[in-house]
Amino acid sequence: IYSFKEKILILFLIAFLFLGIRFLYSIILNKINQNIRDRFAQNLLDASKNSDNLENYSLYLSHFFKKEPFQIELKGLQHKVEIEEQYNNVECLITETLEFITPLVSAGYRDNHLGAGKVQISESEWHTDLFFLAKNALFLIAIPFGASGIKKELEWILENKFLTKTIFIMPPISLHQDEARNL
Repeated sequence: IYSFKEKILILFLIAFLFLGIRFLYSIILNKINQNIRDRFAQNLLDASKNSDNLENYSLYLSHFFKKEPFQIELKGLQHKVEIEEQYNNVECLITETLEFITPLVSAGYRDNHLGAGKVQISESEWHTDLFFLAKNALFLIAIPFGASGIKKELEWILENKFLTKTIFIMPPISLHQDEARNL
């Protein structure tokens, strides 16, 4: 028979094993769900070029040519602060919030992210592809962060008359993104 310490150790190992399996299951399930969202988004792009009658969806205007970590520069500091993780958490939160109302799709790289279903588009075709997606979307979501491409994205929204169906989520004032807030 086992001593008290051995029983505690066995219980600890069982709990650790259970949590490890649950964690791996969660990772696998998240990747499967993301692959489903990505395929849905790609099918939407293909269908949007051929038809105006599409399923309901919304479009998240992320920084779709970004390969580097998203960075902001805080006033008064000489170094840059990477906020990739927080930015992706916002995308995940928006995706999960809207999931039962309308799927969220976005143009971008299909890296190891979780969030909106990603459609891969080329830099040469992005105007056309994004226009088809935006035209048929219920609404667009944009976060005007201080990234280099945000001004182009805002001009694109205005030029294509999508302003009335765009929801802007403003970054916190604490990030000192005055330039993005004033666009």
